[in-house]
Amino acid sequence: MLISMVRVETVNPTRRQLFILKERLELANMGYRILNEKLDFLMNEFHKLSKETSVSRKELNEVLVKAFNALIKSEFIVGSKNMESIAKGMGIYSEVEFSSKSMMGVTLIKLLQKKSEKNLMERGYSLLESCASSDQAVLSFQESFDRILKVGEFEHNLRTIAREAYETRKIVMLLKNFIIPQLLSSIKYVKFRLEEQAREEFMRFKRVLSGINSDESN
Repeated sequence: MLISMVRVETVNPTRRQLFILKERLELANMGYRILNEKLDFLMNEFHKLSKETSVSRKELNEVLVKAFNALIKSEFIVGSKNMESIAKGMGIYSEVEFSSKSMMGVTLIKLLQKKSEKNLMERGYSLLESCASSDQAVLSFQESFDRILKVGEFEHNLRTIAREAYETRKIVMLLKNFIIPQLLSSIKYVKFRLEEQAREEFMRFKRVLSGINSDESN
């Protein structure tokens, strides 16, 4: 929660106002420390996840290259029509499980693939119609789906962390550059005005006392 900014000249110079301003300053400093720590944590997580995303993208590309190479080789051996039957006959069904976790107030997702495969007898093709390359192609494309999910999960979380870090940084800079300096200026102004008022009261008291002493002398 941000503390509203008020022009120094409009601050009512009373002891109660000074107390309120000091409380607001303490709250602003505490908020600044907490949010700054959160920002550091988010930036560390962002850099860590960026590296993991880069590695996952590279692994995905490698799996896709392997899958397409196996597909081209198997189509050359068994033909594209048989390859289509083999891919269907593999019967690998996938479901995606979605979960989430909260980290420093940021909700991150987790994607997990659940696979269900047909056994050898349930597949709609014979071993004579397939080859090692065809099996490798189907399995590699299935593996690529795992990699795509992982890259998608990482990139979604990266964008989420980046947005949260951006918003947190805006608040941190607002506290550092505007709210805290303004509160310090207001406190300084109120203290100065209270000291002035105290001096004026003292001078009035001296004049009154001097007048009383003068009357008593006469």
